[in-house]
Amino acid sequence: MTPNYGSPDYIVRDLIREKSGWWDRNPTSLHPAHPDEAAQARFYALSEPEKIIAKAKALAADGEVQLALHVVDLVAEGPGANSLVQEARLLKAELCRLRAKEIRPYVSKALYLSSADLLETDRSWKDLA
Repeated sequence: MTPNYGSPDYIVRDLIREKSGWWDRNPTSLHPAHPDEAAQARFYALSEPEKIIAKAKALAADGEVQLALHVVDLVAEGPGANSLVQEARLLKAELCRLRAKEIRPYVSKALYLSSADLLETDRSWKDLA
């Protein structure tokens, strides 16, 4: 079977999700980077929000869109509506659109694209619940 609807990493996580729920409604977790890589990328970001956003942009420019999503979440998932949080959310929307082009399962594509739409209108999946 080709991974057109789902993907192999869904199957593995489905065994865990069976008891804990399907998705945390964060597009970053649809196809996460390896935990060690994500932790290393986040480690850099323990300073200023501007540096976090710059690191996410650099990762994306290097073709590491999934890692960029992990990094930008440090600011984009923050509370409030200050200009840096808004910038990070718009960057996350852009990264979601890029990630949708990288993956094959059309369900994931749709979730990334709809997440981008919500981020661009300053809403989240939590607002729809």
